[in-house]
Amino acid sequence: MSFKTDTIKLKRHTSNPSGTEGVVALVGASSGTAALKYYDGGWKSIDSSPSNSNTIYTASWDGDVALLKDTNVESLVFYNITDSSSYSLLIPPIANYGTHAQLHVVNGSDKAMTLAKEGAGDQSFWWRASNSGAQVTTVDLGIGQRAVFLKTAAAYWEVIVLTL
Repeated sequence: MSFKTDTIKLKRHTSNPSGTEGVVALVGASSGTAALKYYDGGWKSIDSSPSNSNTIYTASWDGDVALLKDTNVESLVFYNITDSSSYSLLIPPIANYGTHAQLHVVNGSDKAMTLAKEGAGDQSFWWRASNSGAQVTTVDLGIGQRAVFLKTAAAYWEVIVLTL
């Protein structure tokens, strides 16, 4: 069966509706925040990366800064070029991001930078380079370093720190 049409109107759902294989739905509470998703054993976003998934942070730090949370984000880059030495960049829990999410934090400033879990009850990070692999609550980035947070099947972020 085939058909031709110029438009298709989808019902808006405030959260993921009950799914059946092949269903397409518009999910979001209001105009401008909705995402087009399809069901394939679980809801998957068709438009998987919002435009604000990459940030160059040039503002003065006057407190801790939290990363964007969005389950549609698969790749996020946060590039800091200002002194954050008195504050932390807060990394939200892994459940706030897409299935295969990667968060990249680059320290382009001339001071060290601290990355910390967002909430006290949040899962720690698994940093394989520290103490032969340990769960930690903070990661310190030196000048010119990048941290990569990888979402795997585990309930915590896997962290790799690289020097640029």
